[in-house]
Amino acid sequence: PLFSPAQLLASSTAYAGLKLINSGSITIAQVTSTNNGYGIWFADTSTFGNTVTSTYLASNSLYDVRHAGNGRNTFDNTSFNRASTTISGSGDLLVKYNVRAHTQASVGSAAISGAIVTTTSDGLTQTLLGTSNGSGDTPFVSVPAYVITSSVNTELNGGYNPYVFQAVATNYRTTTLSTRVTTTNQIVTFAMISSLVSTAPNTATVDEVGTTTSTVHWV
Repeated sequence: PLFSPAQLLASSTAYAGLKLINSGSITIAQVTSTNNGYGIWFADTSTFGNTVTSTYLASNSLYDVRHAGNGRNTFDNTSFNRASTTISGSGDLLVKYNVRAHTQASVGSAAISGAIVTTTSDGLTQTLLGTSNGSGDTPFVSVPAYVITSSVNTELNGGYNPYVFQAVATNYRTTTLSTRVTTTNQIVTFAMISSLVSTAPNTATVDEVGTTTSTVHWV
């Protein structure tokens, strides 16, 4: 008998490493989703109120993130390609990242302990990062970075970026700097200038005067 050649039929339905359907108040933590159609798929309008934390999404053929929820889902210190994100419907994706400060002297780069560091968002919300330890580091703190919607996908959307960071330490000048929070476990480094100013002496005495040298003591 004659048989037709075998045929391989490709499915038009994309597959996802992570897929949430009709889901809310779910936390996904420390997952890697790569080389899929979608890294994660919030698959219907009722899928919102979920948090994805400390997760890695990359090298997915269609999108790292597909979002169809009509509410907000949150990424907290999760790595993904912002350009590989698609949002449909009225929902959005809030992106947060961990950030900490490193405080060091501007001369010699010695770590500064005891520095108090705060950060203020573009929307004027202030967050305490904490006090630097013996290595000059504050703890990591999660702060909101931006919001992705169906119409806007930039690091400035949402009223958070850029942030103004301020470090205050004994015997150092208060130091501020402005930067965007855009990546996981971001470190903001302060090079702080000493506030201790040497005072020039007012008088001097001469111990001995010779033909070639003389010794001067400031008093």
